[in-house]
Parts: sequence; structure tokens; C-alpha cells
Amino acid sequence: MGPTELAVLLSGFYQWFVNDNGTIPSYSTLNSLRLGIHTYLKSATVNSSIDIVNDQEFDGANQVLSERSSLAQLMQGHQAIVGPTHEAITKEDMSILKENMNCSTPSKLQQVFWFTLMYHFGHKGREILRALKKDSFLIRKDDAGREYISPNQIFPEGESPSRRRLWQNVHIYSDITVPVGNPVDIFHLYLSKLSTNSDILFQRPIKTSTNDNTGPWFYDKILSKHVLSQMMASISQEYGLSRVYSNHSVSNSNPFC
Repeated sequence: MGPTELAVLLSGFYQWFVNDNGTIPSYSTLNSLRLGIHTYLKSATVNSSIDIVNDQEFDGANQVLSERSSLAQLMQGHQAIVGPTHEAITKEDMSILKENMNCSTPSKLQQVFWFTLMYHFGHKGREILRALKKDSFLIRKDDAGREYISPNQIFPEGESPSRRRLWQNVHIYSDITVPVGNPVDIFHLYLSKLSTNSDILFQRPIKTSTNDNTGPWFYDKILSKHVLSQMMASISQEYGLSRVYSNHSVSNSNPFC
């Protein structure tokens, strides 16, 4: 097995390993496991040149370990379900999101945009989300001059025929009741902050707070699979929701989706 294949396996291991009681392991626990694997690879029995701690091929896996450890720290003393659960977001938790989610930084803006997209259009698969382009959705005006969002006829690869048929009839107006803000305004703002050097819809946010209202807030690189797959779980922890929700929970919270 080469370093690339091993890195993929370790990413999955770091992401899904739990303690015997179902809780997320601490950094010391995950690091001890990593060091144990590292020691075994360097032992006389294996004598591998692979270094899972320092080699560049393992940067992604080690980032997963770090993020998982941060999640464990956030959950200390918090009565959340480690889940994540697919059930709809409760009314109380939705109120917390409405009161606290904002577009003040690149990462927060992306959270709001992602939540709006998931809530109204029901995307779940990270590969489908990564396939979306800037022109996958269009902002149009009806005969009365009201703006609305509708999907372009360019469908992401992997969408089911039933989802494609549903998409063709979805119009999201600015005055529609939504949990986290005006969807048309959110789309306008998000699209205006993307890098002009790429047509990717989910780009990597600049990892600093910014007050720059003119330049892009995102790099011209695609957002990682891990970040997309854990988006709602991360939001659950960041805003102290009553449980850890999955990406499925967002669309499951929309009675019309």
C-alpha cells in the first residue's frame, strides 16, 4: 500500500473512530493512535519509509485529526448527541441559527450560503456539491420585477432523475420565509465574493476575518470533501445546538423539500 492509499484510510479512521461510550476521542487519544501506527511502520518488522506524521501526503489526514480533536474539545460538558443525526432541526435550534448565523467573515458567509442551498434545493452528497458551478443557479426576475433563484438546466453529475425534475420547478423568491435570511441577498453576496479565477461554486474561504468589501473572500481552489461532509456537524457545534445534526437534517427541516 502506497502513501496515497494509506492517507485515505487514515482520514476515514480519524473521522469516524469513537470511544467505547460513543463519544468523540480527545486529541491525546487520536495522537496516541497515530503515533502507534507510526511506530509500527518504522519498526524492524515493516521498516517503511512512510512518515504519517510529517510527510506532505498526510497533511489532509492530519488536518482531519486536528479538526476532530477540536470538535471533541467543544463537546466537553455539552449535552449533545454525538450522532450526527439525520432528523429535522428542532424549532429551538433553528431559532438559535436565525439569531446567530451571519455573513461577517468568509467562512460564516459560506455557512449561510450552504445552509440556504441545502434547505431549499436539498443537495446532500459532497461530490454533487463539489460539482456545482457559479452558473448552476441563476437569479432571475419575474414579470412583476421580483427577483428569484432558480436552478440552471446544467445539472450536477450524479443527481437522480426525480431530483432533476423537481429542480426544474423550484423558484426561491426573496420574500420567502427562510431560517437564516433573504435567499436572493445571500446568493448575490456570496457570488460577488468568489474568486474570479475559478467557476467553482464552493471555493476555499480565506482563513482570516476580513473587512475588505471589494476583493474576493475565497481562493480559486475547491473546498475539501471533509469540510463539505461535516458542514452541518461543524455548525451544530459552533452555535451550541442541542445535538449534532447531519447535512441531511437541513433539507429534512424543509417541509416542501
